[in-house]
Amino acid sequence: MSFYFWLWAAVAVASIVLEAATLSALVSIWFAFGALCAMIVAIFNDVFWIQLTVFMVVSLVLAMAIRPITRKLLRGTAIPTNADRLIGMRTKLISSITDDHLGTLKAGGLIWNAISANHSPIDKGTEVEILSMDGNKLIVKEIK
Repeated sequence: MSFYFWLWAAVAVASIVLEAATLSALVSIWFAFGALCAMIVAIFNDVFWIQLTVFMVVSLVLAMAIRPITRKLLRGTAIPTNADRLIGMRTKLISSITDDHLGTLKAGGLIWNAISANHSPIDKGTEVEILSMDGNKLIVKEIK
């Protein structure tokens, strides 16, 4: 076996070890497959630039083809918070929304910060409709 065969074997093993250390991140498995292909080429051809080209092409093609699919699978299932059920609810402001301060309102049994959808002030006690959420703030509009 040539020096290059063992070089690609070392790259493959290092890539697999790195992948095992990061478990679900899929950061180096592409390089392991590329190195295995380069090892096969090294058995039949001792020209390094050909082996390097095979390594790069196989790694790149695998990363581009499989990574988007595996990202969806590894992302996991989103845990719904049921906070979206607040959208469309009507409630009254506990404190006013001004240019300088967030207002507050009670919705779903909790006190939430609120901002105006059109960035206009809304007085305390005004009935509002919840339009959407932005982080932990509810975006509301005044009901006239």
